[in-house]
This record gives sequence, structure tokens and C-alpha cells, in this order.
Amino acid sequence: MNNSMAFSSPISQRIVVAVLFLNVFFLACKENTILPSSLIPPVDNINTFAQDTFTIITNNVYQDSILTGGKRNSTQVSSSPNLFQALGTITSDPSFGKTNANIHLEVLPPVTNFAFKTNFSGTSRTIDSIVLAIPFKTAYGDTNAVSNISQNFKVFRSIKAFHRDSAQFEFTKDSFENVMLAETTLNYIQIKDSQLVNGVKVVPQIRFQLSKAFRDSLEAQVDLGANGAAADFSKFLSWWKGFYIQADSLNGNALYYLNTYSARMNIYYRYTNTSGQLDTVVDVFSFDPNNCNRFNNITRNYNGTVAQNFLNSTAP
Repeated sequence: MNNSMAFSSPISQRIVVAVLFLNVFFLACKENTILPSSLIPPVDNINTFAQDTFTIITNNVYQDSILTGGKRNSTQVSSSPNLFQALGTITSDPSFGKTNANIHLEVLPPVTNFAFKTNFSGTSRTIDSIVLAIPFKTAYGDTNAVSNISQNFKVFRSIKAFHRDSAQFEFTKDSFENVMLAETTLNYIQIKDSQLVNGVKVVPQIRFQLSKAFRDSLEAQVDLGANGAAADFSKFLSWWKGFYIQADSLNGNALYYLNTYSARMNIYYRYTNTSGQLDTVVDVFSFDPNNCNRFNNITRNYNGTVAQNFLNSTAP
């Protein structure tokens, strides 16, 4: 007698396969292969979260080495168009005390071997004015139209070279000749408003009309040609190392951030052209990010302020 079983239909074969699968499954589950619940914390469940608290211990450290110009490592700060520099004074911030911000700024002629427009033979040139113009970006402090205080700003000649490949920090001090080249007194409303210059509306800016002594000195250097400071950029920066723009440290309640990257020194003059006609023109010297440098000198006094309490504290 043949004891083997034969399954003649496909349906019968499928039923046998299913029964065998279930039998293997239940036999396998007899072993305790699933971790007991005591070993799995509730927070590991997929839909639950745990809350905990912990303590962080910190200390306050005074940092006075903010890079404000030049270059450090591979960062050329002075060449960045997004670097805006502060000018002004805040005398009594209850949180941070007194802050005074001043600027060192360099400009160059538009080209090497720069020369003024050629005069018609037998005529002379007249420089009417030279204006250093620095666009305004934003302000920090009291900008209320009623309570904002007018501030006095002065321009001097820098007498120390600050190489653009060296680092200048907020504590870097400029050296300058104590002969004032320009002065202006402005409040926030005057600085932030657009101005008309020769009938043309210009962006908000601080404008310094430079002295006649500077005009005469610059004109003489240009007229020296190849022997003068305008012959090339290195000669010019050796002769004129830059402007030091100083904010009165005794009065003010706002800092004005200026776009020194777009600073311009406009030279307005009249000359007789080769046709014998009187002409009025403007030549522009500007900040050159490839050759010039600029930086901020910022001083702070925290005496009697909230910040001082934290800086003097050794407690964590």
C-alpha cells in the first residue's frame, strides 16, 4: 500500500504550504526572543518623550579684540562691502555705559598718473571745493526726533601707515596731525535724510568740506606729475596715509554706521578747456578695496553699568 499523499489540485497545495508556515512561526515564538519590558524604558516607545533638567555653568569673559579692519589669517575685513563702520558717541547707556567710535579711512585717485583736466594755454584752474562724502547705512541708539542729540564730527590727517595686510582691532588707535581739516555738527534726522547736491538728490550721507590748505596741498602734488604723489597708488598712500574721522567723545546718544566702502572724495573745480570755454567738472577719489585700508577705533567705559556687574563677577 502506498502511504504517500498526493495533492491533485493547486488549492490543496496552497493550503498545505500555509499550514506549514504557521506551524514554523508558532514554534519559533516559543523562545523568548523579544526583550522583556523591564529592559526597555518607557521613553523609547515611539510615541512618548521624556523631559529632564540639567545645569549649565558659565562665566563672563571680556573680549576686546574684535577685528575691525585690515586682514587676519585669510579674512580681508577691509575689502568687504558688507562692513559698515560706526561713528559717534553714546555717553550714558544704562546697560553698556559709554561708547565712542572713530574711523580711519583711505582714498586713492581713480587712476595712476592722475591729472586734472588740461587748461587752455594761458588760463588757470580754480578748485572750488573738495568734499569727503560717506554714505549712511543705519543707526544704533536714540534716534527719536525730539531727544536725539546733535553730534560734532571732525576730520584730521592720519600720520601713521596701517597696512591692509595687517590686523586692526577695535582698540587700534590712529595717529593724526592735530590740524583740523573739516568739521560738521549733525543730528539723526539730518544724517538719515537725502540731500540735494548741485541740484541732484543723493543718498543719505555725511559730507565734510575739506580745508583750503588741503586743497592747495593736493593740487600741488597732482601738478608735480611723475614727481608727485598722484603718480602711483603707493606714492599717494605714502604721502597721504588717510583720514581720521573723530566723534566728540563728550556728547551724543547714538552711533551712526557708515558705508566707508563707498566713500568718495569729490573735487569740484573750474577750468578753461581747449576751446577756450569755462567748464566745471568733478573728479572723484574713492576707497579702493584692492589698495586701501579702513578700520574702526571703539572705546567703551562700563563703569556703573549692568555689564560691569557681570564682568566683575567671578561667580558662575
